[in-house]
Parts: sequence; C-alpha cells; structure tokens
Amino acid sequence: MKFRVSSSSVRETNVRLLTLFCGCGMAGWVLISYNASFAIWVIIEAIVLYLAWAGVGAIAGSIVCGLGVLWIATLFHREAVFLVGGNTSLSPAQDWAIELLLNWLLTTVLTFKLAFTQQFLRSNGWNRTKTVCLLAIVANLGFSLGQYSRFLLP
Repeated sequence: MKFRVSSSSVRETNVRLLTLFCGCGMAGWVLISYNASFAIWVIIEAIVLYLAWAGVGAIAGSIVCGLGVLWIATLFHREAVFLVGGNTSLSPAQDWAIELLLNWLLTTVLTFKLAFTQQFLRSNGWNRTKTVCLLAIVANLGFSLGQYSRFLLP
C-alpha cells in the first residue's frame, strides 16, 4: 500500500524532528554541564533507542528510567557549570530544588516528544527500522551539538 505524502505532513515531520533535535541539544548541554559520566550517556542512549523502537508504549518505563538517572545524579550531586556563576539570592537548597525541577521537566518533555514523534512517523507510513534510525540519528546529533556547544560558546 502506498501512502500519499502531503506537504503539510512533510512540514509537520520537519517541525517535530527539529523540536526533538533542539530539545536533545539542550539535554546534551545540561549533561555536559554536570560532567556526566560515560555510564550516564550509555543509559540515556539506551532509553532513546528503547523509546524510538517501542514508541508511546514505552513512556512509563522511560520516565521511570530517566527519573532514576536523575535521582542518582542528584544523590551524587555535582553543581552544574551553568549555575556556578549565577549571582542569585537563593539558598543552595533552593538552587538544588530548581535544578531538580527543571531537569525533571526536560526529561519528561523529551520522553513524550520522542515517543509521539515515533507514533507520528509510524502513522504516516514509515516502517519501524527507518523510524528508529531517523530518531536515533536526530537525537544523537542533538546530544552531540549540546555536548560540543560548551566548547564552542564562551
């Protein structure tokens, strides 16, 4: 069965992929700011591949894994580079709570964005293999851009 691809479908696909790319770039920047270990990067990659493969059905498990990584990172807290130079009147506990909330929001939004982008691509006639490859490439390019932006920006 052949699917007809409309220009609005292509445009929506591009917007979804660009949003995913930018969100993963932000996540890569946050991870590199925390000096995340190689093990954390591997866990994040496994979550991305699982979500890209399973789609919406993997949201709950991915959020649990993502929050587990977040809580482990919080227990062995390293202050993020982007918050060290901030001159705020907040206490360290308030800084920590704000970091935790923002990281939780980013994790949850990216999980939903990746899962629903996979569902959208599959409903528009993409096969599973192409969908997984495309989402993994877009997410990894975003993570890489975020990771290397620390070295490129002053």
